[in-house]
Amino acid sequence: MYGQKWRIIENVKSQTMRKILLGFTLILTITIVQAQTIRERIEKNPALAYCNGHVYPVEEIKPQTLSPKGYKPFYISHYARHGSRCFIEGIKIKHLIERFERVDSLGLLTPLGKKVLEETRHLYEIQSGSFAMLTDVGRKQHQGIAKRMYENYPEIFSEGCSIDSKSSKTKRSVESMEAFNAKLLELVPSMHQSMTHAAEVQLICKPQSSKNHLLPKEFFSKRDDYYSSKASNGWTREQKDFYHAANMSGAMSRLFTDVKKAIKATKTTAFHLSERILTIVIFSANLGYDNSELIKEVFSTDELLSIYSNYSFKWFSRNACTDDEVCRKYISLQRILINDIIDNTQSAIDKKNGCCGNFRFGHDNQLVVLASALGLEGCAMERIPLKEAVQKYIASDIIPMAGNIQMVCYRKGKKVLVKFLLNENEKMIPQLKSSTAPYYKWEDVKKYLLQRMKDFAEDRTK
Repeated sequence: MYGQKWRIIENVKSQTMRKILLGFTLILTITIVQAQTIRERIEKNPALAYCNGHVYPVEEIKPQTLSPKGYKPFYISHYARHGSRCFIEGIKIKHLIERFERVDSLGLLTPLGKKVLEETRHLYEIQSGSFAMLTDVGRKQHQGIAKRMYENYPEIFSEGCSIDSKSSKTKRSVESMEAFNAKLLELVPSMHQSMTHAAEVQLICKPQSSKNHLLPKEFFSKRDDYYSSKASNGWTREQKDFYHAANMSGAMSRLFTDVKKAIKATKTTAFHLSERILTIVIFSANLGYDNSELIKEVFSTDELLSIYSNYSFKWFSRNACTDDEVCRKYISLQRILINDIIDNTQSAIDKKNGCCGNFRFGHDNQLVVLASALGLEGCAMERIPLKEAVQKYIASDIIPMAGNIQMVCYRKGKKVLVKFLLNENEKMIPQLKSSTAPYYKWEDVKKYLLQRMKDFAEDRTK
């Protein structure tokens, strides 16, 4: 009798049991990740210190929660940054080489300094002629995202389904779109695809453009002036104080035999030089090989944390601070993209266009602001001090290469629920209540987004 009961328990496959087991796994995984500080994560992966320059973190994708009973996925809306690329500006690599060569001519490079110089020369050589272009690593990232999307939501990508894809006109974005679509077509040969990077879709894929009519052109030129002035309410001063207090003496002494003479020869500061070394050398992962051990030889974890803090705070203060007036206006530019998401989703719900997915491809400064506009957990918050912000706002988790936001729609009869994923991990919206979170009622999400964009557009200084 006991053996029979045990076999019944062993063979149970009910949805309830699967929910309990998957829910437990998800909670455990999230707890472990949240227990790690950004310092501990950077210690393991130095590339995180370069907030928007690291490869897509496939290893950090967590299990998804099961949808509420009876709800099936039928549509997906998506925005993605292009995949891994070559370094944007070759001149910056060349300048670093010239600075190190100047120091070397004075006999001030340590063996490690010579190693960094040699690697920098190598990086310049292998990227020459391809700066800013998509790499094979970047293509594979979008192919992988497409494959996992198909595997996670097979009901969406049924035989004969139709998808629509748009891209910014930048070649690396267009090629990312093409790689993504090619993989889906390989998986569903009967799929109907539409792809474009025409002029009329540019503001959808790149709403943070100065061509966006929602704000006068003067706003964009004055925006940088604002963040370097007293008008930014002490933030600029706080960041400058942090910048000058950052201690890079350890890294400099590992590279140079006489730090003072070497820094003078480079005609820059130790912190700026450190940032440039990190961003150029660690970038190798986007080309297909790993330089993290070399970076660990040059920088301590605390030095990497200082570089990360400077970068992450810039991303937060300029793109995600919901009570800074200039930042709010910048976020309000997303209205064009948000409207496109809402309109296409509603058409899919109403079965007007027969489209099962709308996919958009662009850039990091669009993705990071979209996450703010949506109010995804950890992606938008009110003004907080730098030291607190760099622990709570983790730019590295938002804008890796091929970073993406997905909104998946589920239907049960006439009822529709949606959930959001950031880099394929489920995200809550703190300002929205739901008894089925991370699944939210579509009508609640639609109302929330329209009101949120209206609020951001209001001038609260009058």
